[in-house]
Amino acid sequence: MTNETLDHRRSQISTLSESERAGLARELIMSLDGPSDGGVGQTWNDRGSSMV
Repeated sequence: MTNETLDHRRSQISTLSESERAGLARELIMSLDGPSDGGVGQTWNDRGSSMV
């Protein structure tokens, strides 16, 4: 991906609401995680969602 494309994506992301950005951040972080951990990850996701 080019720097121009990344800058465009960042610009688009900055227009999202706080909860939309939080959801996107959660999805990005989850995409970096390894295999499922038997529900612990979902518990953290649920807890994080309740904080937003």
